[in-house]
Amino acid sequence: MSFDRTDVGKINQYLFYQDPVIWVEGADDIPFYEHSLTTGSCVFKPADGKPECIKLAAAIKEHDLPYIVVLDGEYNILRKKRSGHRWIVILGRHSIENYLFEKDLVRHICCDYVSLKIRNSLDKSAKLDEFAKTVGDHFDTLLSYVESELFDLVVLDVADCMGKTGCDVLPNRIDPLCQSGTEVIFVDSQISRYCNKGKNKISQQHIDDAKSLISDFCKYKRFIDIVPGHLVYGILRRFIKKTIKRNTGKSISIDDEGMMLLLTAGVWLVVKNRDHESLKRRLRKALTEVRKVRQSQ
Repeated sequence: MSFDRTDVGKINQYLFYQDPVIWVEGADDIPFYEHSLTTGSCVFKPADGKPECIKLAAAIKEHDLPYIVVLDGEYNILRKKRSGHRWIVILGRHSIENYLFEKDLVRHICCDYVSLKIRNSLDKSAKLDEFAKTVGDHFDTLLSYVESELFDLVVLDVADCMGKTGCDVLPNRIDPLCQSGTEVIFVDSQISRYCNKGKNKISQQHIDDAKSLISDFCKYKRFIDIVPGHLVYGILRRFIKKTIKRNTGKSISIDDEGMMLLLTAGVWLVVKNRDHESLKRRLRKALTEVRKVRQSQ
């Protein structure tokens, strides 16, 4: 077994780098965090899953080791719990994809693309302004639509996690819940099928508790912030592609990796809200502290 595949090996990898090490759950997450930190060098490492990140975080707590671990918030954010250590950073939303589901970012990407298709004219600026407003309005409508359609399903998924019933309430992709194509139109019969699968096994008490937690969460955050990231990404991808096609008449060809890179490159330049600024601040603070500890050793 190679050194970096053992728990002890992973935990001690920070010793082999001069710069602070930041462990994230997967390699696909790295561009998101890299773009958030524009100052100070560091080394990002994929832990290959949340369980591995949790092991690394436990070692920080036990031994005060100078490296950083970043964990998805998932459904734990429904209960306001601290990470237990300042070098363990827990997202304030379910996953990184939830940080990408932002009106300003979507409007920025769509407008940039559509502007390439508008011929230079005296009214180009006015056309783009009108388009940007339309995109924003449609995005707001989408937020409400997603909540109305997926609320009960997410409640059941949270309840399933509480009771550890293993129902697999949610699909791995958004596609089984939507009509084919790029439009974000949910299929009620499909949503009902997944809901019924959960209701038959999950206790009513857990369902009631989950609904209460999510309702309280939505008093100060958006429902979309608690929806699992893989579904959020699917909705976001569909919305962007459909918006561009509707206004240019052409389909954009971009794979999932390319779309994620496009989103993660733009989000930190365009979006300036409390959740994003808080995450940057916590990462920078952790980096500063870890760097000082390493330098003093």
